[in-house]
Amino acid sequence: MERKKINLEEEFNRLVKKFGLDYRVIIINDKNVKDRGWVNTNNKVIYINSDDYQEAYRILLHEILEIKLNPLLNKYVRLVNVLIEYIQGELYREKERFLEDVLDILIDFKHILLD
Repeated sequence: MERKKINLEEEFNRLVKKFGLDYRVIIINDKNVKDRGWVNTNNKVIYINSDDYQEAYRILLHEILEIKLNPLLNKYVRLVNVLIEYIQGELYREKERFLEDVLDILIDFKHILLD
């Protein structure tokens, strides 16, 4: 099994390089770990948790595609965050204007409120 794992890691590492990624693949077979695959971007490691070749291959492709898509998705996340920040600022300013308008009305009619 260990030799099979080493050969599979070598094959998967070659595939990762073909996608132009500077990552390495480590295959683990730990039934106690629920995740089938994950990426450690700090260490540039793709972990595959499967002893089934077809499943491991599918997991690897999933992780590769996710790595390739993340830079694009991060741009949209930043854009959405800028929009959220802008909308929050606009809502805050509108709320403050509303409160000032209500305060002006209440102050103008204080004699009614105090009677």
